[in-house]
Amino acid sequence: MGIARVEAYRQERIAWSGDTLLAFTDGLAELSDPIAAPGARVRRRIDQGELDPEILVKALFADSDDEMRLDDRTAVAVRL
Repeated sequence: MGIARVEAYRQERIAWSGDTLLAFTDGLAELSDPIAAPGARVRRRIDQGELDPEILVKALFADSDDEMRLDDRTAVAVRL
């Protein structure tokens, strides 16, 4: 998400059920192997299949606790 002047945008409604929406800042996405793509650690955690919002966010923070944090780490997960 960002803040910018937008001349035109499109809005659409999508019916979701049983899915998990995860939004996170770059501080969490950039915690990975320097060779790996940004978000690789987050992607690996999601691929493990645990999509309960509370467990997912706690696991993402636990995964990154061993690294020096120079950026924010923010994540929000909701079950839709």
